[in-house]
Amino acid sequence: MHPDLYAVVFQQRERELETELRRRLIRQERGDATPVARRDFLEVVARLRTKVGRIREAASVQTAPACCPA
Repeated sequence: MHPDLYAVVFQQRERELETELRRRLIRQERGDATPVARRDFLEVVARLRTKVGRIREAASVQTAPACCPA
């Protein structure tokens, strides 16, 4: 394997290990069984549902007809 390629692969592996370690530490600090990624995902879903609800409300409002039908 080329030395530069080996260095890149090694650095990527180190970053992955650091990320996994951070996630484990956060889970231990919180002391619950819900992983951080799942909690973040549920927050995004809740915000999306709120936004979709607002879009539906805005779409249900009657608009004035166009002056020239197509």
